[in-house]
Amino acid sequence: MKFNIRILIAITGLPLISFAESDDARISRLEDEVKKLQEVNAAIMKKLDESPIIRRKIIPIPSKPQNPVKEVEPKEIDESFQGHSYKFIPVKKSWHLAKKDASKNGGYLVVITSPEENQFVNDLIIKANSGQHALTWIGLNNDNEKREWEWVNGEISKFFDWGPGEPNNPDFECSVHLGFLQESSDWKGKWNNAPSDCLRYYVIESENIKK
Repeated sequence: MKFNIRILIAITGLPLISFAESDDARISRLEDEVKKLQEVNAAIMKKLDESPIIRRKIIPIPSKPQNPVKEVEPKEIDESFQGHSYKFIPVKKSWHLAKKDASKNGGYLVVITSPEENQFVNDLIIKANSGQHALTWIGLNNDNEKREWEWVNGEISKFFDWGPGEPNNPDFECSVHLGFLQESSDWKGKWNNAPSDCLRYYVIESENIKK
């Protein structure tokens, strides 16, 4: 018992008690000191429990506002190239309706037979869309029994400017001209095939287009 008391004194830092006191007196004094320490500890714990918990307020960092992409309304443009007129129509229609409208206006969906003509059509599309690209119907299609690619006016041409991997679906019967502005793009001015019921702008080619 004496040994345990000495350890308690060393740990708690309680004042040394004269050994002149009797064992019972020393034990009683120690019990009183321990009780006081317990009361102090209980008071501290109660105060901590009653204290409000201070939480760090998380303030969200506002994200930088993004400038909305402004949609540019395309415009109708009519230009000439090598004796033919080309009109960009800023109205989206299916391929067959675009073909019908071209015929109604005395022309046909544009027929491209050379790199120079392809570049001209590409520039026309970009100009009509204020520098942006636009998917645009041209007159190339395989909507026939042999499913062979041919131009709407029956003209035979060995020039094709398909994009990488195109045409990639035999069930897509009509071709779209991709008028891309980016010079580094592999798709700049290229073609791809698409279902004829898609809605696209279109270019009418004619020797004399009604205005």
